[in-house]
Amino acid sequence: MRRLVTSRAASSSSNDAAEHISLYEGTVYHHRRHPIHHSFQYQVRYALIDLDRVSHAPPNHLSPDEARQITDTNGPILLLTIPLSVGYEQNPLSVYYCYDVEDSATRLKKCI
Repeated sequence: MRRLVTSRAASSSSNDAAEHISLYEGTVYHHRRHPIHHSFQYQVRYALIDLDRVSHAPPNHLSPDEARQITDTNGPILLLTIPLSVGYEQNPLSVYYCYDVEDSATRLKKCI
């Protein structure tokens, strides 16, 4: 994936949601050989959201506390998802990156 937009410069608030969301562009490839040969590809734009730094999780997604409870982690939670676009939802996959903090080191522990 290629990063499209980096975090914006700070505006009036250090908790401005735009500071904690990065946009990425990528391509989804699908190829099936059996029972019939079929393939396609399409461009996608993903949002990587720091769930601890936005006021609420996107609709129909876990909150950071829910993700921590499921994964038994204690650190930051990042969500990679395809955001709503002009009122339509096309999101075949959302990935939560769940980190643990131990002895001042932050490590990726689980992806769900």
